[in-house]
Amino acid sequence: MKYLISILFSIHFFGNTIAQSVASDSSNVIPFQLSFFPPLSTNGYLNQNSVNNISINLIAGYSGGLEGFEAGGFANVIKNDMNGIQMAGFANVVASRAKGSMFSGFTNVVGKDFKGLQMAGFTNVVNDSLEGAQFAGFCNINGNKGKGIQSAGFLNVNNGNFQGYQASGFSNTVNGEFKGLQLAGFNNTVKGNSESMQISGFSNVNSGDFKGMQWAGFANINSGNVSGFQLSGFINVAKELNGVQLGFINYCDSVKSGSPFGFLSIVKHGYHKFEVYSNETFFGGLQFKTGTNTFYNILSLAARPERDIFYWSWGYGIGTEMKLSNRSRLNLDLTAHHINEGSSWTNHVNLLNKFNLNYGYEFAKHLTLYGGPTFNVLVVNKNTNTDYSNDQTIAPTWSFYDEMHQNTRIIMFTGFQVGLRF
Repeated sequence: MKYLISILFSIHFFGNTIAQSVASDSSNVIPFQLSFFPPLSTNGYLNQNSVNNISINLIAGYSGGLEGFEAGGFANVIKNDMNGIQMAGFANVVASRAKGSMFSGFTNVVGKDFKGLQMAGFTNVVNDSLEGAQFAGFCNINGNKGKGIQSAGFLNVNNGNFQGYQASGFSNTVNGEFKGLQLAGFNNTVKGNSESMQISGFSNVNSGDFKGMQWAGFANINSGNVSGFQLSGFINVAKELNGVQLGFINYCDSVKSGSPFGFLSIVKHGYHKFEVYSNETFFGGLQFKTGTNTFYNILSLAARPERDIFYWSWGYGIGTEMKLSNRSRLNLDLTAHHINEGSSWTNHVNLLNKFNLNYGYEFAKHLTLYGGPTFNVLVVNKNTNTDYSNDQTIAPTWSFYDEMHQNTRIIMFTGFQVGLRF
């Protein structure tokens, strides 16, 4: 204990002696400073006005500035600017601007601008602009524009424009414009325009126009225009699309170029057609097509009542339309229809696959007469070992292929379809 008291007394005595010797020096640049904790320091009462070249703080230190190197067992606190390297067991705090490197076990905090490298076990905070790199175990927060790298175990937040790279275990947020790459385990959010690549486990959300690539496990949501590529496990949303959407559900107001591709694509100012039709299999049917001319989805219902049985089906498909002239169109449709035999649901596989090639002529506004050949493949599997190759099916008598393959019966035939499109 007496040795500790002697050390503290020596620091206090020499601190006051040095302070008196440099009191007339207006710059107060101190080559070396040693402190136990404020105010026990070799800088004495000039501590808050001193700029240190080398500063060693056994527990914590407080000074006016740093031009060099500082190390603290617990914390380093600087009243004004820092240029150099800071290392602390718990925290580095700079009230004004900082340039250089900051390493701490818990947090680094800069009150104004920062240029350089921050590494912390928990969090890095820059209240104004950032130019450099931040690495934290939990989160990085930047209060203004940024340029560089933010990498955190949980969260990165930038409250101004940001250019560079963001990676986090949970979420990245930019409250201005963004250019660069975002990687997040859950969500990426940009409040302004973005030119970037966004990859997340759940969602990417942009409030402005987006240019680049978006990959999400669940959703890409954009309230502005999208130029580029969107890929999601469930839904993609854009205003004007200039590129490709690939997801289970796609939505956009309009398409400048490119197309959405998915199970269901809805383009507000896009391709929407209803069709009533008849073909070799069904006496009457209704279809709805939605998407773009390049690629549309087909939802279908059809029926064929007979004296002893009532056939009805629901179907799904995809197709494309080619413009031959102002009034002429050529459509290629591929659909699959589950055939139900009777009024109830048919539980076994009873699938009619159809390929239609239709020529259409618009003889009145929003009214097109179309027709063309069909190629059909009927697949029936009743999950039994019984031979049902002679059972009655919906297939016509002129089928050119009818064979059993283990428990599956395959029938192929051609036909013709005609209808009205409006």
